[in-house]
Amino acid sequence: MSSARVSGLIQQVVAAMRPSAPGADPALQARMAIVLRHLLEAVEEAKLTEAELTGVCAFLDRIAEAKEWRFLTHVFGLDTLVTETTHGGEERRTVDNVEGPLYAAGAPEVASPALMMRPDEPGERLFLSGYVINTATGQPLPHALLDIWQSNAAGAYAEDDPGQPEWNFRRRVTADASGRYEIETVVPGCYEIGDASGLACGGLLQSLGRHRMRPGHIHLKLSAPGAQPMTTLLYFRGDPWIDDDSIFSVREDVTLTLTQHDDPAEMAARGVKAPFHTGHFDFAMEPTRTQVMQDA
Repeated sequence: MSSARVSGLIQQVVAAMRPSAPGADPALQARMAIVLRHLLEAVEEAKLTEAELTGVCAFLDRIAEAKEWRFLTHVFGLDTLVTETTHGGEERRTVDNVEGPLYAAGAPEVASPALMMRPDEPGERLFLSGYVINTATGQPLPHALLDIWQSNAAGAYAEDDPGQPEWNFRRRVTADASGRYEIETVVPGCYEIGDASGLACGGLLQSLGRHRMRPGHIHLKLSAPGAQPMTTLLYFRGDPWIDDDSIFSVREDVTLTLTQHDDPAEMAARGVKAPFHTGHFDFAMEPTRTQVMQDA
């Protein structure tokens, strides 16, 4: 098809959306016009054949049947881009990041300092602490709530591991009156997302030469009175996949360098019998517009 014919087809398809039609949504039409233009141009550039289009439709049917749309948006970077588009521009605020598919509401609520798991949990102990602060004032946010979830040292979440008790590595932690939080956990392990044999899109990723590994990380949803809620992730330098995340969500400003402690006196003070790690991270939350107006 000639470039003129492609351009004409794009114009025809876009023009078929009439803003004055009953029930029409002009904003949706404008966005769909962008999608259709790029889609048709991509089909022309790739020289997609009828047989290949039939294969694409069959693949999308399998994705829908297996409910893997969110898996697909993750591995092609859509979730990361949309999160940054949604929350971008707040330079003082801790960067938002993807929530992922494994959040579960209703985790046990505990006060800081908090133990994230069963006492005899295997793995390298990590004591993570810091403050939750207001970006507008620089002051702490007392009693902020940190809803935290992560995998164990082997990279397994409790839901997928019958050897872990319910709510293992899931806590809602309330910061103290000074906005300080502290958790005792283990360094989360890297893991492979999905089961290649059971994934509708497993074959596609294999054909594209793509792996499914994710570096170890900790998920958090933060909330506090007068502050905009936040969802983010913490990563750790030294993880073997820190520079090659399969969903492209690693950000330098939420990647921590942990300090290892092997002094017997420090271990005794912490109540552990093996070397441990410490990490520090302060979360910065933007005030709500209502709160800004009240403070003005």
